[in-house]
Amino acid sequence: MADNVIKFRKIEKRPEPKKPDPKKPAGGPPNWPSWLPWAVIGAAGVVFFLLQQSGVVGG
Repeated sequence: MADNVIKFRKIEKRPEPKKPDPKKPAGGPPNWPSWLPWAVIGAAGVVFFLLQQSGVVGG
């Protein structure tokens, strides 16, 4: 009777991902909004425009 028994392998579980250490800062990129680079470019453009109008930069 023991010859008719099918033995199954135990399913190997994937290791759980490591939890981030709260003492260490996250190594990923900062979580900035997507519009922030465009706001910085626009602000830089306004600053350069005002510098040109005041005569400090350019003609």
